[in-house]
Amino acid sequence: MKKMMILMVLFLFAGVSLVFAHPPKDMQLSYDKEKGILHIEMSHVTNNVLKHNIRQIEVIKNAEEPILLHYVKQTTPQKQIEDVEIKAVVGDVISVDAVCSVAGSEKQSITIEEEKPKEEVK
Repeated sequence: MKKMMILMVLFLFAGVSLVFAHPPKDMQLSYDKEKGILHIEMSHVTNNVLKHNIRQIEVIKNAEEPILLHYVKQTTPQKQIEDVEIKAVVGDVISVDAVCSVAGSEKQSITIEEEKPKEEVK
């Protein structure tokens, strides 16, 4: 009977922790052609950046070999921010997959486009 109670309490706590788990969201990608930098920013709210965080970001350009970034803690309790050095030209597609340490992931892609000429202000 005592073992049964202990097991029930353990399952209860395991279930409660999964209720608070959530994947990253609202991922924003931008690319600076001059610097060759992909800026990644995503929302992922946590009250413990060491235990519940973005644990991995995978960056893939045009289905090439992925760049894998591993983390032990999140940038801030509200979001993960990362700048990745990656050379890209017009037409390249860069895909990013961010994985939460507890549950879920978020995927986004950006296609490198021709820069629009700046209009002169008269």
